[in-house]
Amino acid sequence: MHLILSLLYWMIAIPAIVLVMFPLSFSVWCLTVLFDKRLRLLQFIANIWGSLFIWLNPFVSVEITGKENIDPKKTYIITPNHSFLLDIPALHLLFIHFKWISKASLRRVPFIGWNMVLNKTIFINRTDQKSQLKMMRSCEENLALGNSIMIFPEGTRSRGQGLGKFLDGGFLLAKKMKCDILPVALTYSETEIIKGFIFTKFLKIKVEVLKAIPSDEFKKTRELRDNVKMRIESVLQKQRAETITL
Repeated sequence: MHLILSLLYWMIAIPAIVLVMFPLSFSVWCLTVLFDKRLRLLQFIANIWGSLFIWLNPFVSVEITGKENIDPKKTYIITPNHSFLLDIPALHLLFIHFKWISKASLRRVPFIGWNMVLNKTIFINRTDQKSQLKMMRSCEENLALGNSIMIFPEGTRSRGQGLGKFLDGGFLLAKKMKCDILPVALTYSETEIIKGFIFTKFLKIKVEVLKAIPSDEFKKTRELRDNVKMRIESVLQKQRAETITL
């Protein structure tokens, strides 16, 4: 059964989502790009697109808590932990307006990468210092425009091995732009999710939005960074303890 459902997901659901949603996104972009500078409607479509990857996956359910901690009138640096690729569509279920920071290689992925370009995703080549500086300037411009920034502070996936080292970039940005940090903790009911292309178990993803942290609450960038990491780690430890108890 797992094999059949996995095949249906990868061979029917995923292509259908991509082939339906990209033309829709492109049409919305054509109709709104001249007057919607923040691309709010296009981001809403992207949130639907991302959510469909969860809604049509028979192995995955998502529980969202703490959404009341999001002030729609504010601009944030959003800092979720990053364990698996499913983090990305799960975060779209928050249905908030933001711009991703993403590795530059994804720009070349057909349809999905093209949609990221349309949405003005901020791409970065982590081995290129010029790219990093360009990324910071783009983030500053977007924050000034009123777009929140979604950045994984670990920089890459931990693959369920706990939190990785938090990088300073997003926190330096928050300090410079006087922007609140919005931590988000993602936890999984299972750590072994998929072998090859086969989903091995049914799993629940919990997306918990924590209380925002003003950038000036801590004098030093590293203190702000470490406090955000501590808050997310506390949620992850609580989830692990509950899983062990069960």
